[in-house]
Amino acid sequence: MRSPNTTGWGGPRLPSPHKLSRTPSGVYPENVVRRLKALGAWLKVNGEGIYATRVLSPYQERPVCHTRSKDGKFAYAICKQWPGRNLTLKGVRADEDAKITMLGVAEPLAWQQNEQGLTLTIPEALQDEKARPCQHV
Repeated sequence: MRSPNTTGWGGPRLPSPHKLSRTPSGVYPENVVRRLKALGAWLKVNGEGIYATRVLSPYQERPVCHTRSKDGKFAYAICKQWPGRNLTLKGVRADEDAKITMLGVAEPLAWQQNEQGLTLTIPEALQDEKARPCQHV
């Protein structure tokens, strides 16, 4: 499995659970278990942008990593921190009739393309952390 940070670069995979440190009694420490559960919950929502994807130029625009589906039909911008009310992707250009969505959110996002890049408007309801489809890991 690749992390969002390394998927955009075609980098190394996350360690397999059998390679993570266990206590002398053979169990994973609680902090490791919590982290793996959080990652699993995040992947349940965002795995489409990680699994079976390919690097998409510009690869990384801090704090975003870019991937694309293997067939090239979908592009993904994986934010490594909450973007706030807007997210501008300088290296991305959308088709005029593009439907841009956030994984885990039913409604398409409002967006605008200009010389600064592609600016996505994040719904007001999602500014409340509890209303988001997942937590950042």
